[in-house]
Amino acid sequence: MIAVLLIARSLSNMRGTLTMIREKQVVEARTLARCIQENFFWIAGYASDPEKFRQIMIDDDRNRKGLQGQALFESGELPDEAEKKLRQWMRENKDWRTAKSTTPKQLARDADIRDAYTFYNLLSTDAHPTLHALYRHVVSIAGQPISDIDLDPAPAEHELAETLALGCFGLVQVLVCACTILGSDAVERVDLLAHEYLEMMKAHVDVTVQAEDDPVK
Repeated sequence: MIAVLLIARSLSNMRGTLTMIREKQVVEARTLARCIQENFFWIAGYASDPEKFRQIMIDDDRNRKGLQGQALFESGELPDEAEKKLRQWMRENKDWRTAKSTTPKQLARDADIRDAYTFYNLLSTDAHPTLHALYRHVVSIAGQPISDIDLDPAPAEHELAETLALGCFGLVQVLVCACTILGSDAVERVDLLAHEYLEMMKAHVDVTVQAEDDPVK
């Protein structure tokens, strides 16, 4: 069930990524593509050690619910019935404080796919308000300091292509892991698709490097 749900989430994220790319909203597209990468971390972990990652997910969920409940108590604005139910949950799940939450970096490490985290980290520069992300809105003419602010900056075409490539890479990897978990008959076809896609990505990188070395090309 977890595998099927991760497929569903990844397909939804991919549709959103495509919509944002068509609308030239590269920051939003990269944020959704990053979600697909994280889905890959989870499903790769499940494929390698289902029991371990099931427990990681349970602990993470319990910790987050406990923190949310604590925040609600501190706000002091809960209706009586809701507060009663929340207090009951807190009593029945006293170990929420010791339950560990997790991070994408830790997930990638636990799933033994550290290299894939590089893509996630690349996309994170736009998912967070980093200087790189904020500078997208800066208009600077002829090397002068900030001359204007652009509320709807036009992205570079190569960034849109890169975002699409990273989203597709994550989706293909999710499908490969899901086929393994589900014992699907499509596993060989999906595996071939994955290898073909990796070769296409490698060819794209090689062409890009050559173009940078020789601007005429």
